[in-house]
Amino acid sequence: GLVGSEMCISDSLCVLLDAVHLNDEDSIDVLRTRGVRLGPFTGWGDDYEPIAGACRLGHTAAARAILRDPSVVQHIVGRKSDAISWCCIEGHAETLMALLESVHISHTHSNSTDSRFGILTQLQLAVVAKDLKTVELVLEQGVDVNECQAGRKSALAIAASNHSYEMCSALLARGASVRASNADGLTAMQYLLRASKDEASADTAALVQLFLTER
Repeated sequence: GLVGSEMCISDSLCVLLDAVHLNDEDSIDVLRTRGVRLGPFTGWGDDYEPIAGACRLGHTAAARAILRDPSVVQHIVGRKSDAISWCCIEGHAETLMALLESVHISHTHSNSTDSRFGILTQLQLAVVAKDLKTVELVLEQGVDVNECQAGRKSALAIAASNHSYEMCSALLARGASVRASNADGLTAMQYLLRASKDEASADTAALVQLFLTER
């Protein structure tokens, strides 16, 4: 009985993951209406969690179909899924938008076994991805723009290191601190200046002016 049940779950999961890979919303809907569970699959690991796979790939149609299963939504709300973080680190704004129709980013750190997700906030992940739309979506959730674990760059410092004027502007508009420093005592301005040797002087000057205005 148990072996047969496990094989049934495995077969259904394989079909479901194939549909996710193909971004096949219709097939996922058919599976759901026929009683196939879309998640969560506790014990299988994040690689086999359909919603996490859809978000990692940026397959928005598949994500929308999976989110029609209330159990999946509750799994994300319960901070047991890396779905939001995958959207952020991969810069999949459209898929993140689909997620945010069902859930909210009420926390910054997820309960994750993935080292990238455990030490960076979802805002920091989005800034690392260099996708402005994703960053803006996360900011609209009202997250703490200055939250940062010891020894890590703040979201603003990451954007400054990347010489991203638009991203720095968006973060500053939401209250990012120019003066805040990390455990090494470095501020976002200092990270900006350290990275300036690889950037056009005019771009650096524009960012310095932006930072000085906010000080």
